[in-house]
Amino acid sequence: PRRACEMMLWFILFFGVAAFGATEWWSRALLELFIFILAAMCCLRDDFSPPFGAPLIGFMAIIVLGAVQAFNVRPLAGPAGLLPFTAARPQTLYALLLWTALAALYWSSSGILLWEGALRRLALAIFVIGLFIAVVGILQRGQGNTAYYGLRPIVHGRPFGPFTNYDHAANWMVASTLIGAGLFSERLLRRGRVPLADRVAQLTLSAFVLCISIAAILETGSRGGLNAFFASALMTLFLASSSLTRAWGRHLARAGLILFTGAYAYFLYINPRWFGFVGGALDVSGAYRLSMYRSGLRMFADFPLFGIGLGGFQNAFHAYQERFVVGLVDHVHSSWLEIALEAGLFGAVAIGAVLFSPLAVLGRRLTCAGLQSRSLSAGFFAAALAVIVQGLVEFNFQIPANATLLGVLLAAVLSCILPPSKQQNTTDRSSRLGMGASATATL
Repeated sequence: PRRACEMMLWFILFFGVAAFGATEWWSRALLELFIFILAAMCCLRDDFSPPFGAPLIGFMAIIVLGAVQAFNVRPLAGPAGLLPFTAARPQTLYALLLWTALAALYWSSSGILLWEGALRRLALAIFVIGLFIAVVGILQRGQGNTAYYGLRPIVHGRPFGPFTNYDHAANWMVASTLIGAGLFSERLLRRGRVPLADRVAQLTLSAFVLCISIAAILETGSRGGLNAFFASALMTLFLASSSLTRAWGRHLARAGLILFTGAYAYFLYINPRWFGFVGGALDVSGAYRLSMYRSGLRMFADFPLFGIGLGGFQNAFHAYQERFVVGLVDHVHSSWLEIALEAGLFGAVAIGAVLFSPLAVLGRRLTCAGLQSRSLSAGFFAAALAVIVQGLVEFNFQIPANATLLGVLLAAVLSCILPPSKQQNTTDRSSRLGMGASATATL
């Protein structure tokens, strides 16, 4: 049944979060298994016909690149060749399996979210999962960060909730909070025959829960998360303000947004730690990042076209890292740079097509006056944009739980830009083929 497919999608998102971000081999294997089960469930439906477009083509390009790399193993110190290669075949095969699962998840989600009401139910599910992270994290901080769920000891780092790193938790909560803000705005603007007292009570409760989520983002102390939250929210509001039909309304909204942007810039000026500065200089975390970025750019200069193999960063980076960085570096703390290092310029362009093609279309739609479900669409747009922006300074794309969230958000963005008449699947084969062609033409 349709509801079974939807619930499986919600469970996949929740499992990735609850199982410590699915970063351990057992949790990652189960997450991938659940994704393939969801794809099989969708294949069993006669009326399932997800749209085909640029994002799916981008995923397939990465998968093909990884497969070619896996068949051509070469040491970094060997002679340069024209064909894609990998410096570590096991890691490439491991990464290739995750990329295949993400493609299957995007394919399944893009079809599920065409069903009536599925997009709004997904938004609520994501917001509830983000609230779960917030509550667990706040309680954990109150107990001194000594154990996950009060049972499993925390060995190192600064975790938050079930995530082993607070930045990764903040990434999920930023996305869920922005989607929650879209739901709240939709409820606020909805017109109906609800008694005033009931309406006020509902809005008050929704605002209170939303404030808890925002407070949890601040509690994490994630600079990348906080800045991505405000940057994506302001960008979305600027775009949405163009849809106001009255000129005075547009000017007033933009003036308010400019004032808020100035106020936030002043907040960063008087609190430079939220921008990575302590005592007029970069803190240790910021200096480490700059060092890794410099080393990463040197590696990219050596292998610019196809990179050093999916998943091969950890094995290869020790030959490039500076002495300032102590110990083995697992990730370069920039998802975009790490993709370019492992898949080269070819992979970076492919992922750019995956992420930005539907997002750019929805961004243009937000400026139009006739967009259906504007608040919900703006919430998904802002959430996807925040995940992408924070990926510039964090490796959230390499965390399976966060990568699955981004894949589902892309499917949601695609659903928002389809015409309303195409957002329900039917058993009529001709209408299904028409829907796929329309989505491809839109992208």
